[in-house]
Amino acid sequence: MKKIFFILLIFISLFSQAQKQGNIWCFAEYSGLDFTAGTPVPITNGQIHSTGDNSEGCSSICDSTGKLLFYASPNNIWNRNHSFMSNGTGLLGGISSTQGVLIIPQPGSNDLFYVFTLDEFQNNLVNGLRYSIVNMCFDNGLGAVDSTNKNILLLDSTGEKMTATFHSNGTDIWLVTRKHFSNEFYSFLITPSGISNPIISAVGWANPQKGIPNAIGQMKISPDGSKLAFAVENQVPNIVQLFDFNNSTGIVSNSIDLPTSTNSGGAYGVSFSPDNSKLYIWGPAPTGLNQFNLSSNIPDTIKNSLFNVPWTGGYGGTGLQLANNGKIYVCQPPNIGVINFPNLAGSACNFVGNAMTSNSSYTFPGFIDNFKYKNGIPNCGDGINELSLNNNISIFPNPFSTETTISINGQPQMNNGEFIMYDVFGRVVKKFKPQTLNFKFERGNLSSGIYFYKVSADGKILGTGKVIVE
Repeated sequence: MKKIFFILLIFISLFSQAQKQGNIWCFAEYSGLDFTAGTPVPITNGQIHSTGDNSEGCSSICDSTGKLLFYASPNNIWNRNHSFMSNGTGLLGGISSTQGVLIIPQPGSNDLFYVFTLDEFQNNLVNGLRYSIVNMCFDNGLGAVDSTNKNILLLDSTGEKMTATFHSNGTDIWLVTRKHFSNEFYSFLITPSGISNPIISAVGWANPQKGIPNAIGQMKISPDGSKLAFAVENQVPNIVQLFDFNNSTGIVSNSIDLPTSTNSGGAYGVSFSPDNSKLYIWGPAPTGLNQFNLSSNIPDTIKNSLFNVPWTGGYGGTGLQLANNGKIYVCQPPNIGVINFPNLAGSACNFVGNAMTSNSSYTFPGFIDNFKYKNGIPNCGDGINELSLNNNISIFPNPFSTETTISINGQPQMNNGEFIMYDVFGRVVKKFKPQTLNFKFERGNLSSGIYFYKVSADGKILGTGKVIVE
């Protein structure tokens, strides 16, 4: 037994390396956890709360050093100083949506992030799946939401479920959700160029009664990207299904109906173990914590492996979340439980109920569960952000609708000049060689929005900044 635990500790140590983007969790009741030291320490300076903001879905993201960048509820985004991010209020997610918000880094960028939101069943799911783009180089490095890429609709009538995993190429990212009044999964591939058209897989539970309250419940993809599972609350008998996920194609297939310890209609929380061998389902008493052993990959064997894990505490049964220390944390409002060794079968998983006195609500922040994030430290000095290198360049008018004049100060003449304009993804949209220190820039076919410029002469950057086209 000592050998098993020694091997497990080595695995957890490896799982934790280079995964600091998940170090800081901010969730409801002004609460959170700091995993910087491996063992979480409660924090109390978060701004998400149950009244008016959110008591369920939430998301956080750090840079590669473990420094908090920002966090979000389905309605609002806060910067690292725990103040509202510039233009970060008024998101159209539902405050009671199970997985109402998820932060995904733009592949290939340290500066750009997608904030995806889902509506809640109380609003009849009308706002669907939407995204907003955060640029960490706005507002002097505190980040801001790009006003031209806010609350963009991707899919209507989605349930309260979304999850993400890396593509098999290790760079691109799949975002997966379900269209609630059908059995369709929608897999959107996020690449350095943007968001692709969805891959649609029609498989599994189809919500035959067209219920809306049964939109509740978590959905997760295993850390290795090979399995997907979801739970449906407010549906009797219980609905818990396991699928294969192809992280090369985005296709969901091969549904398995899993039993639970009761048919109370209370299945809610979902999490895979870090080694992908176990699936945990968590629901209010009497459902409790159910474990399934997936190692055989044989449907009947998986079904028959159901183990109702003993637990302590009063009310329980909401969110589960795998952390970057290899443990699974359990919402037991108002406290927190922990599955210490989730790779182990049966009671050896060591579920300790009410292990921490820190407040919890319905869910913890959502993450890509292998935590192999690629975003590093935001780099805001490359000319495609809001931060100016100097004050030698002026643009008037700014904003402008047809044309504007660019003036370069403190420069005797323009030799081998170059003007480059970028969109919010860092893609070049205009490029030309000005001949004078004062020149006009015409809008041409540019869409309305925020753009960034860089002016250079003789290979030396003279200045950078932001320009707004109305």
